[in-house]
Amino acid sequence: MFADSTGLGVGVLIGAALEASTGRSFRSMGQHMDRLNRSVDRNRRNLPRYKTAHETLGRQLRLTGDATGRLTARHEKLGRLIDRTRKRANRFGDSLRRLRADLRRTERIEHARTRLGQTWAAAGTAVGGVYAAARMVGGALEREEAAVRLRGVLVVDDGDAEAELGRALDHARGLVRGGGTLHGETELLGINYALSSAGFEASAARVGAGVVSKLATATRGAPEQVAEVFATAFNNLGGSLEGTDAERLTQVGDILTKTQFKYPIRDFGQLGEAMEGAVSAAKIAGVGFADTAVALGMLHEAGIKGGEAATTYDAVVRGLDPAAEKMGFDFAETADGGLDLPATLERLDAALDRRHGGDDRARARALRDAFGDEGKSVVNLLGRSDEWERHVGEVTAAGTADEAFALHRNSASGAVRLLQENIAVLRNALGEAPATQEWAEWARGVVVPLGEVVEKSEMLQKNLVRLGAAVVGFSAASVVVAGVKFIWHQLAGVVTIVG
Repeated sequence: MFADSTGLGVGVLIGAALEASTGRSFRSMGQHMDRLNRSVDRNRRNLPRYKTAHETLGRQLRLTGDATGRLTARHEKLGRLIDRTRKRANRFGDSLRRLRADLRRTERIEHARTRLGQTWAAAGTAVGGVYAAARMVGGALEREEAAVRLRGVLVVDDGDAEAELGRALDHARGLVRGGGTLHGETELLGINYALSSAGFEASAARVGAGVVSKLATATRGAPEQVAEVFATAFNNLGGSLEGTDAERLTQVGDILTKTQFKYPIRDFGQLGEAMEGAVSAAKIAGVGFADTAVALGMLHEAGIKGGEAATTYDAVVRGLDPAAEKMGFDFAETADGGLDLPATLERLDAALDRRHGGDDRARARALRDAFGDEGKSVVNLLGRSDEWERHVGEVTAAGTADEAFALHRNSASGAVRLLQENIAVLRNALGEAPATQEWAEWARGVVVPLGEVVEKSEMLQKNLVRLGAAVVGFSAASVVVAGVKFIWHQLAGVVTIVG
């Protein structure tokens, strides 16, 4: 955004540096000229007086003679004084002329410096204008491409995809303008695309886009990657949550946010690996979303992270059936007929106690036989029934994602980001304006035939390349020469003043 003024900024810096240096030279040379002018004036005033005294003394010598030679010595001394005064006046005059020549040369340098600064400013303004125009059109094109991409996956009931696309665009722009997101329109459309391609209906995808944007900001995840994990979790385990679609979407955002915050999970990428690998197994077994999140969090606490945690979780829920048959315990069920994972694990722990007591090696063999090498880490989930309920209460706390997002939104960096995104909205609006489209059509009408001519003429191609290289080389050489001249004249001015 701020790159538009780079050339202008460089011109201002160069001008300021040259202004300070030449200003000091002008002041020093002016002071020296004042001293020389005073010396010349003083000698010019004394010279007639010396000449008159010399002539008077000469007449006295001719009339009276000089018996003692004192008048002759005085006359000769006065003559030498006149000669020295004349030479000094001439020398001062020469210095004054040289100084005036240096002053004129410095004035030319100052004029050249001013023109150089103006040139840099004009070039910077031109480059900034071209860059701003390119960004304006480029941003609008990116947004339009994201809209076209979204149009292809929208899930609509009434078949009016264009109307739904318009609502998606308005919703994204409204989120940015209302401060409900720190992402731009294009990123929000990308989130909507990820949710729609996962089968979300258009209205649910719009609501989910706002939730995912806050989740991505809170967890510092890549928006579309977060949307993919969010969609996978909701599609598999959203049914285990209560409330309307909007409420369940919000609950998924809160659970994912709190799970990353509560447990030693490096980033959302690591959480996503665990979730995407575990939720399908949880759905098959009938385990709820909150219990799945807590189980994955506890495995991360044990150092079993990311995809490895997903593999272990899958082995655990698959191994519960053979373990129950071998050890003689029954599954615990939830009110809706799903698997109550913490209660079932508690029954497994009790069965191990009945069979093996405190013999840790025998317990480990029994777990390996029932769950295999991948599932033996179930031991990290046993004996934790008392804290499990507390963990579930924490990860399902309402408003977690909103609170985390607000911390970012209310920070200085959040305010700047929101300003940038609103400027981008304005830029996109201008880029999509009819006047911009008309200008683009006109420019295309000029560029296309010009490109065809250049493409067909090898000589023209070579000449254009040479011209471009010459312009770049000349510009670089001009800057170097101007710098060398400036330094040389500054040194010359210093030597003149000192001399």
